[in-house]
Amino acid sequence: RCPVLTVPTGRAGNGVPTSIQIVGRTYTDKDVFQAGMAYESAAPVWFAGDGLRPDIDGI
Repeated sequence: RCPVLTVPTGRAGNGVPTSIQIVGRTYTDKDVFQAGMAYESAAPVWFAGDGLRPDIDGI
């Protein structure tokens, strides 16, 4: 019943993807999405230029 959002944060030193999980109270979906957007706006673009961004053009 609680809204949950997982936001990618980058990769660990060994290449394993990392993320944060934002959990809100019941019926606070908008707050959870706003928190995720705020994090993504404040954090550096973790996939820029590292060659690890997934290729989704062929999907």
